This record gives sequence, C-alpha cells and structure tokens, in this order.
Amino acid sequence: MMKKVVVIGAGISGLSAGIYALKNGFDCEIYEKNINAGGECIAWKRKGYVIDGSISWLTGVKPGTAINDVWLETGAFRNEDITFADVFSVIEHEGRRLYWYRDTARLEAHLKELSPEDSEAIDELIAIINDLSSFEVPARKPMDIMDPSERREHIKHMMQLFKALNKVSTLTTEQYTERFSSELIRKAILSFSFKDNLVQGVLVTLGALAGCHAGWPEGGSQRITDNMKACFLSLGGKLYCGKPAEEIIVNDGRAEGVVLEDGTSVYADYIVPTCDLDITLHKLLKSRYSDPVLDKFYTDDGFRTSSIAQVAFGVECDLSAYPSKMIYAIDEREIAGETIGSVLFTHYCSEKDFAPEGCSVVKTGLTVYDHSKWYGLSREEYLSKKEEIKEAYLEYLYRFYPETKGKVVMCDVTTPLTYERYCGAYHGAYMGFMLTPATSKMYHSGIIKGLSRLYAAGQWFSVMGGLPDALVSGKSAIQRICANEGIPFKGVQ
Repeated sequence: MMKKVVVIGAGISGLSAGIYALKNGFDCEIYEKNINAGGECIAWKRKGYVIDGSISWLTGVKPGTAINDVWLETGAFRNEDITFADVFSVIEHEGRRLYWYRDTARLEAHLKELSPEDSEAIDELIAIINDLSSFEVPARKPMDIMDPSERREHIKHMMQLFKALNKVSTLTTEQYTERFSSELIRKAILSFSFKDNLVQGVLVTLGALAGCHAGWPEGGSQRITDNMKACFLSLGGKLYCGKPAEEIIVNDGRAEGVVLEDGTSVYADYIVPTCDLDITLHKLLKSRYSDPVLDKFYTDDGFRTSSIAQVAFGVECDLSAYPSKMIYAIDEREIAGETIGSVLFTHYCSEKDFAPEGCSVVKTGLTVYDHSKWYGLSREEYLSKKEEIKEAYLEYLYRFYPETKGKVVMCDVTTPLTYERYCGAYHGAYMGFMLTPATSKMYHSGIIKGLSRLYAAGQWFSVMGGLPDALVSGKSAIQRICANEGIPFKGVQ
C-alpha cells in the first residue's frame, strides 16, 4: 500500500511537491484554500484584459542547468516557450535613455558612452556581471541530506558567488550606486531592487539576465500554473480547491493529518505545508513549536518583507512600439505614504491573448516599504488610498504614453492587503524576506524542531524567495521524505 502525502497549498511549491511525491511512488492530495491553484503565480482577467500577477522575468530557464531540468520535470514550460530580450529595460532621465542590454560587451560600451567618467566603476560592474553570468541556482539536493562529497561540491559552487561579490557584499544597492557619478546609471541600478536591499541581489539578477538564466515564459504566470496542475493531475494526484486548512493534527510530536475549515479531518503519513510560513507556524500549528531559526524570522528587525501596490491599465491603443519595460526617472514625490523617484511601466504586447486586438495591457506599481500603513484603515480610507495610487499612476501613464489619454477602459489596483487576503502572504509580501545582513545567510530545512513527519516548503525558506526557490523547495521536501523512508529519489539530484 502506497504511503500518503498531504500537501497544503497549490502554489508553485505545493504543485512541485505534489508532482515529485507522485513520481516517487506516494499517493498525494493537495488542499488549496482558493478556488484556483497557483498561489501568487496567477493571472486574472478584467474587461477582456489579462493581468499577470507574478512574473517580470523567470529565473532558471537556461537549458542544461539543474533548475531548468526541475522546471521541465514538473511540466511548467517547454524550453522553446522562453524568450530572451536583447534589451531588458530602458531607463529615461532628463531626455537621455539608458538601454540595459543583455550582451555585456554592448552594455559596457553603452554605459561608457553615457558616462565616460565612470569607466572604472563600469569595468568593475561588468566584471561582476560576467562572473555571475554562469552561476546556476542550486537545485539538486538540499544541504541537510547531502553526503560529504556532495556538500564539498555545493560549497565549491557557492564560492563562485562569494568570490564575485566579495568586494561589494556588505553594500546596500543605494550605497553601491554612490560609486557612479552618472545619475542615470544610479537610477538604472536602483530600478532593479529596493534601495536598502544588499546589492548582491541586484548583481545576481543582472548576471542571470546576461547569462540567459532569466527570460519570459510564453503565457506568463497562468500558463506555468496550468501546466504544473495538469502534470500533477495526469500523474494521478488529487487536487481539492476551495478547501482551506484549519489545523495540522499532531500526536506525540508527530504530524498525522489536517483538519479542514469545514471540519473534515484528512490523515496521511506525511504533511507538507507549502502555504505562507507564518500561516503554518502561527495558525496551523497554533504557535506551539519554537524553532530557534524560524523564530528569528518574526522577531528580528532585519527580516523585512517586500510589498507592492500594483496597478494595471487596459488601453484601447497599441503600445508595442515602446520598449516592453520603460523606467522613467521623476522628481521625488509621495504617493500613499511612500516616496518614489521613478516609475516602471511594463506592457505585454508580445502576448496576443492579454488584450483585445489593437489594445494593450500595461502594468506599474508602488513599492511599499512600510506595510503597517495599510493596517487599521476603515473601508473608506482603504478605497481612498487605492484611488490616490490609481490617479497618480494614471497621470504618469498620460504623461509618458500620451496616446492613451481618453482610451483607458480598465484599471485594477492590488495592494499588500490583497496579497494577504488572497494568498495569506505575511505582511502582504509578493516575495520572501528582503536581502539584508540578517537574511543573507538564512537557511532552514523546513523540518521544525520537535515535530516529525512534517516537511514545510515554500519561498520563505530562502532569502528573497520567488518562483524558482518555491519550485526547488517543494522538490526538496519530497527528497527529505524519500531519505526518511530510505528510498532513492527519482528526479533531479
């Protein structure tokens, strides 16, 4: 008789765990609180326009890498479905434009043409990007079940990262940009991250773009979710949507099942919660377990979250002549309690199904540094704040895309509270913890101290999180179960 795995949450981590559980001979059921699978990797439609709620670019898409093999094993996409833009984004400031080319030789020449006085700093930047362009996201086996030789290889692989970042590893993005005299270059680098994040995250991203480890998957977030869901079901998995979990059943320090919100109890040999870690610890486990590492996530000031208020517009005109990602530097201003100095607009004209013919969907958003400002609001105050954001970005849309004036037929605003309500996201974050000195070396196996037969997974177990981390985390949970069962794991390892 097959042993049974119950997965809580049908996001990318949950679907990954479910697929690998089935591939390794377990019976598997996934329980999802929402009526649709996907978690934060979703899209939705308003008035005929598709709004992608997750992906700006997807990491781990370079053929031949382990992380790419994991994406392929879970059916997320085909390699031929990935496109790599020659120009990732365009930054405009005071009538000048900076083109962030994927090709680093072309990027270097362009940056030096824009600011020859920054040649030394540009050389250093390009050298770091080149060093990181071959770095692969670790995806084979979690460290806690590696044998000594595998651990040595893993450390050797990570040394590539540490060596490339050695001289800048302690700097925030804002501090790093101070070595450039060009305000245009400073603003371009700042556009990739939160200003007080460690610059490591920005540089790793730029390396991934240069090395074709990051690209756009055809169909975006919803296509990936739909493909992985189809893979899970085709392997014989059972998916129950609209079935929120209320509590994890624990007896004598052993996880034995899940109580659903409707009172139904589901028992299993293993429980894999892939919902938000805060939900797992403080709702499903009723704050009964103290883990010295996990406790820091919620008590240490260095564990800050990343949130956004996203705005999408549907316009009855074709914006395909514009670069797909345009960043406009503006005079600093305050919107809904947050100060901004630039505006990013992304259009999705390459996706013909995202808008009616001849029309476009364009997305922007307000970075939220202080999520607490969204709590305690009355409904009127909340709606007023959303309206303020909408009007501010509508003004910028008309300024930078004048042909859209009078042609906006759809506007959709999501806030940190939207992410919290729909996804249960801690502090309404769309990704994991920000990259700070406190989080730069964070690692947790998902095995909670004092609790057996439970292997938690999700983006919150690695710094910054995101879809690739969620994907690998789901696989890692099943690898740990296989190790506990003493059976060989089938899949990338």
